[in-house]
Amino acid sequence: SAATSSVNLRDGELVLTFDDGPAATSVDVATLLQGRGHTGLFFTVSHHLGTVDGGRATLNDTGATRLGAIAERGQLVANHTHNQCIRGASTAAPCSGRAFADLPAAEMKRQVESTDILIRAALGRANRSSAYLPFFRAPGNSWSTTAATTLSSAALPSNAYGPIAWNLPRTGEEDFQCWRRNETVATCASRYIAAFDAMPSGGQKAVVLIHDNFPNAAALTRAVLDGLVGRRTKAGNTVRVVRPGCIVGCTR
Repeated sequence: SAATSSVNLRDGELVLTFDDGPAATSVDVATLLQGRGHTGLFFTVSHHLGTVDGGRATLNDTGATRLGAIAERGQLVANHTHNQCIRGASTAAPCSGRAFADLPAAEMKRQVESTDILIRAALGRANRSSAYLPFFRAPGNSWSTTAATTLSSAALPSNAYGPIAWNLPRTGEEDFQCWRRNETVATCASRYIAAFDAMPSGGQKAVVLIHDNFPNAAALTRAVLDGLVGRRTKAGNTVRVVRPGCIVGCTR
């Protein structure tokens, strides 16, 4: 199946998603969102949380504490696999330079099942189990019909859903590209805002992606929100942040 992005949102709606934590900067982002009354969805790379052996989690205290802090600030947590295999990005096993969708079926399952186990363990330790929204985002948006078939039999919660894609920013304008180019937060935010402005009338709706493991993550989040929330779309609707569950449907 194809990756899901903004298809169930309405004009003017934004869902805020964050990838690759939990890092110390993830907690800064969560604090910002809490202060503004927004709920974001933090796609977690679970090697930060610990290891899994025989279905049992051994938590890394630092990572688990950070995930708990994100949840304590009213944010939700989701699955971004254990090792975040992106083609060419990691030559070490188990990725071995492969994209997620190119992994053997057993390893694909291990990647998402381990993350599910570790997220539940970390949030359970923090008494925040309800912060787990078992959505899944494939690393680098790597997806295929084979991946869909493989993960359909993975040991995941009954309400697991994915993959969740994004449509803001545009490809090549992601925040990590900004930081590679040594751009300012303002310049990077302007790319997000311009991409939203370029969407058609009646279709200005977005699943926003920001990587929360970079030092500028909170500042970029603030700048993007300041530039978009409260404005009017081309169709006259107010731009607003909605809860992550609205990706698949929600009561408004």
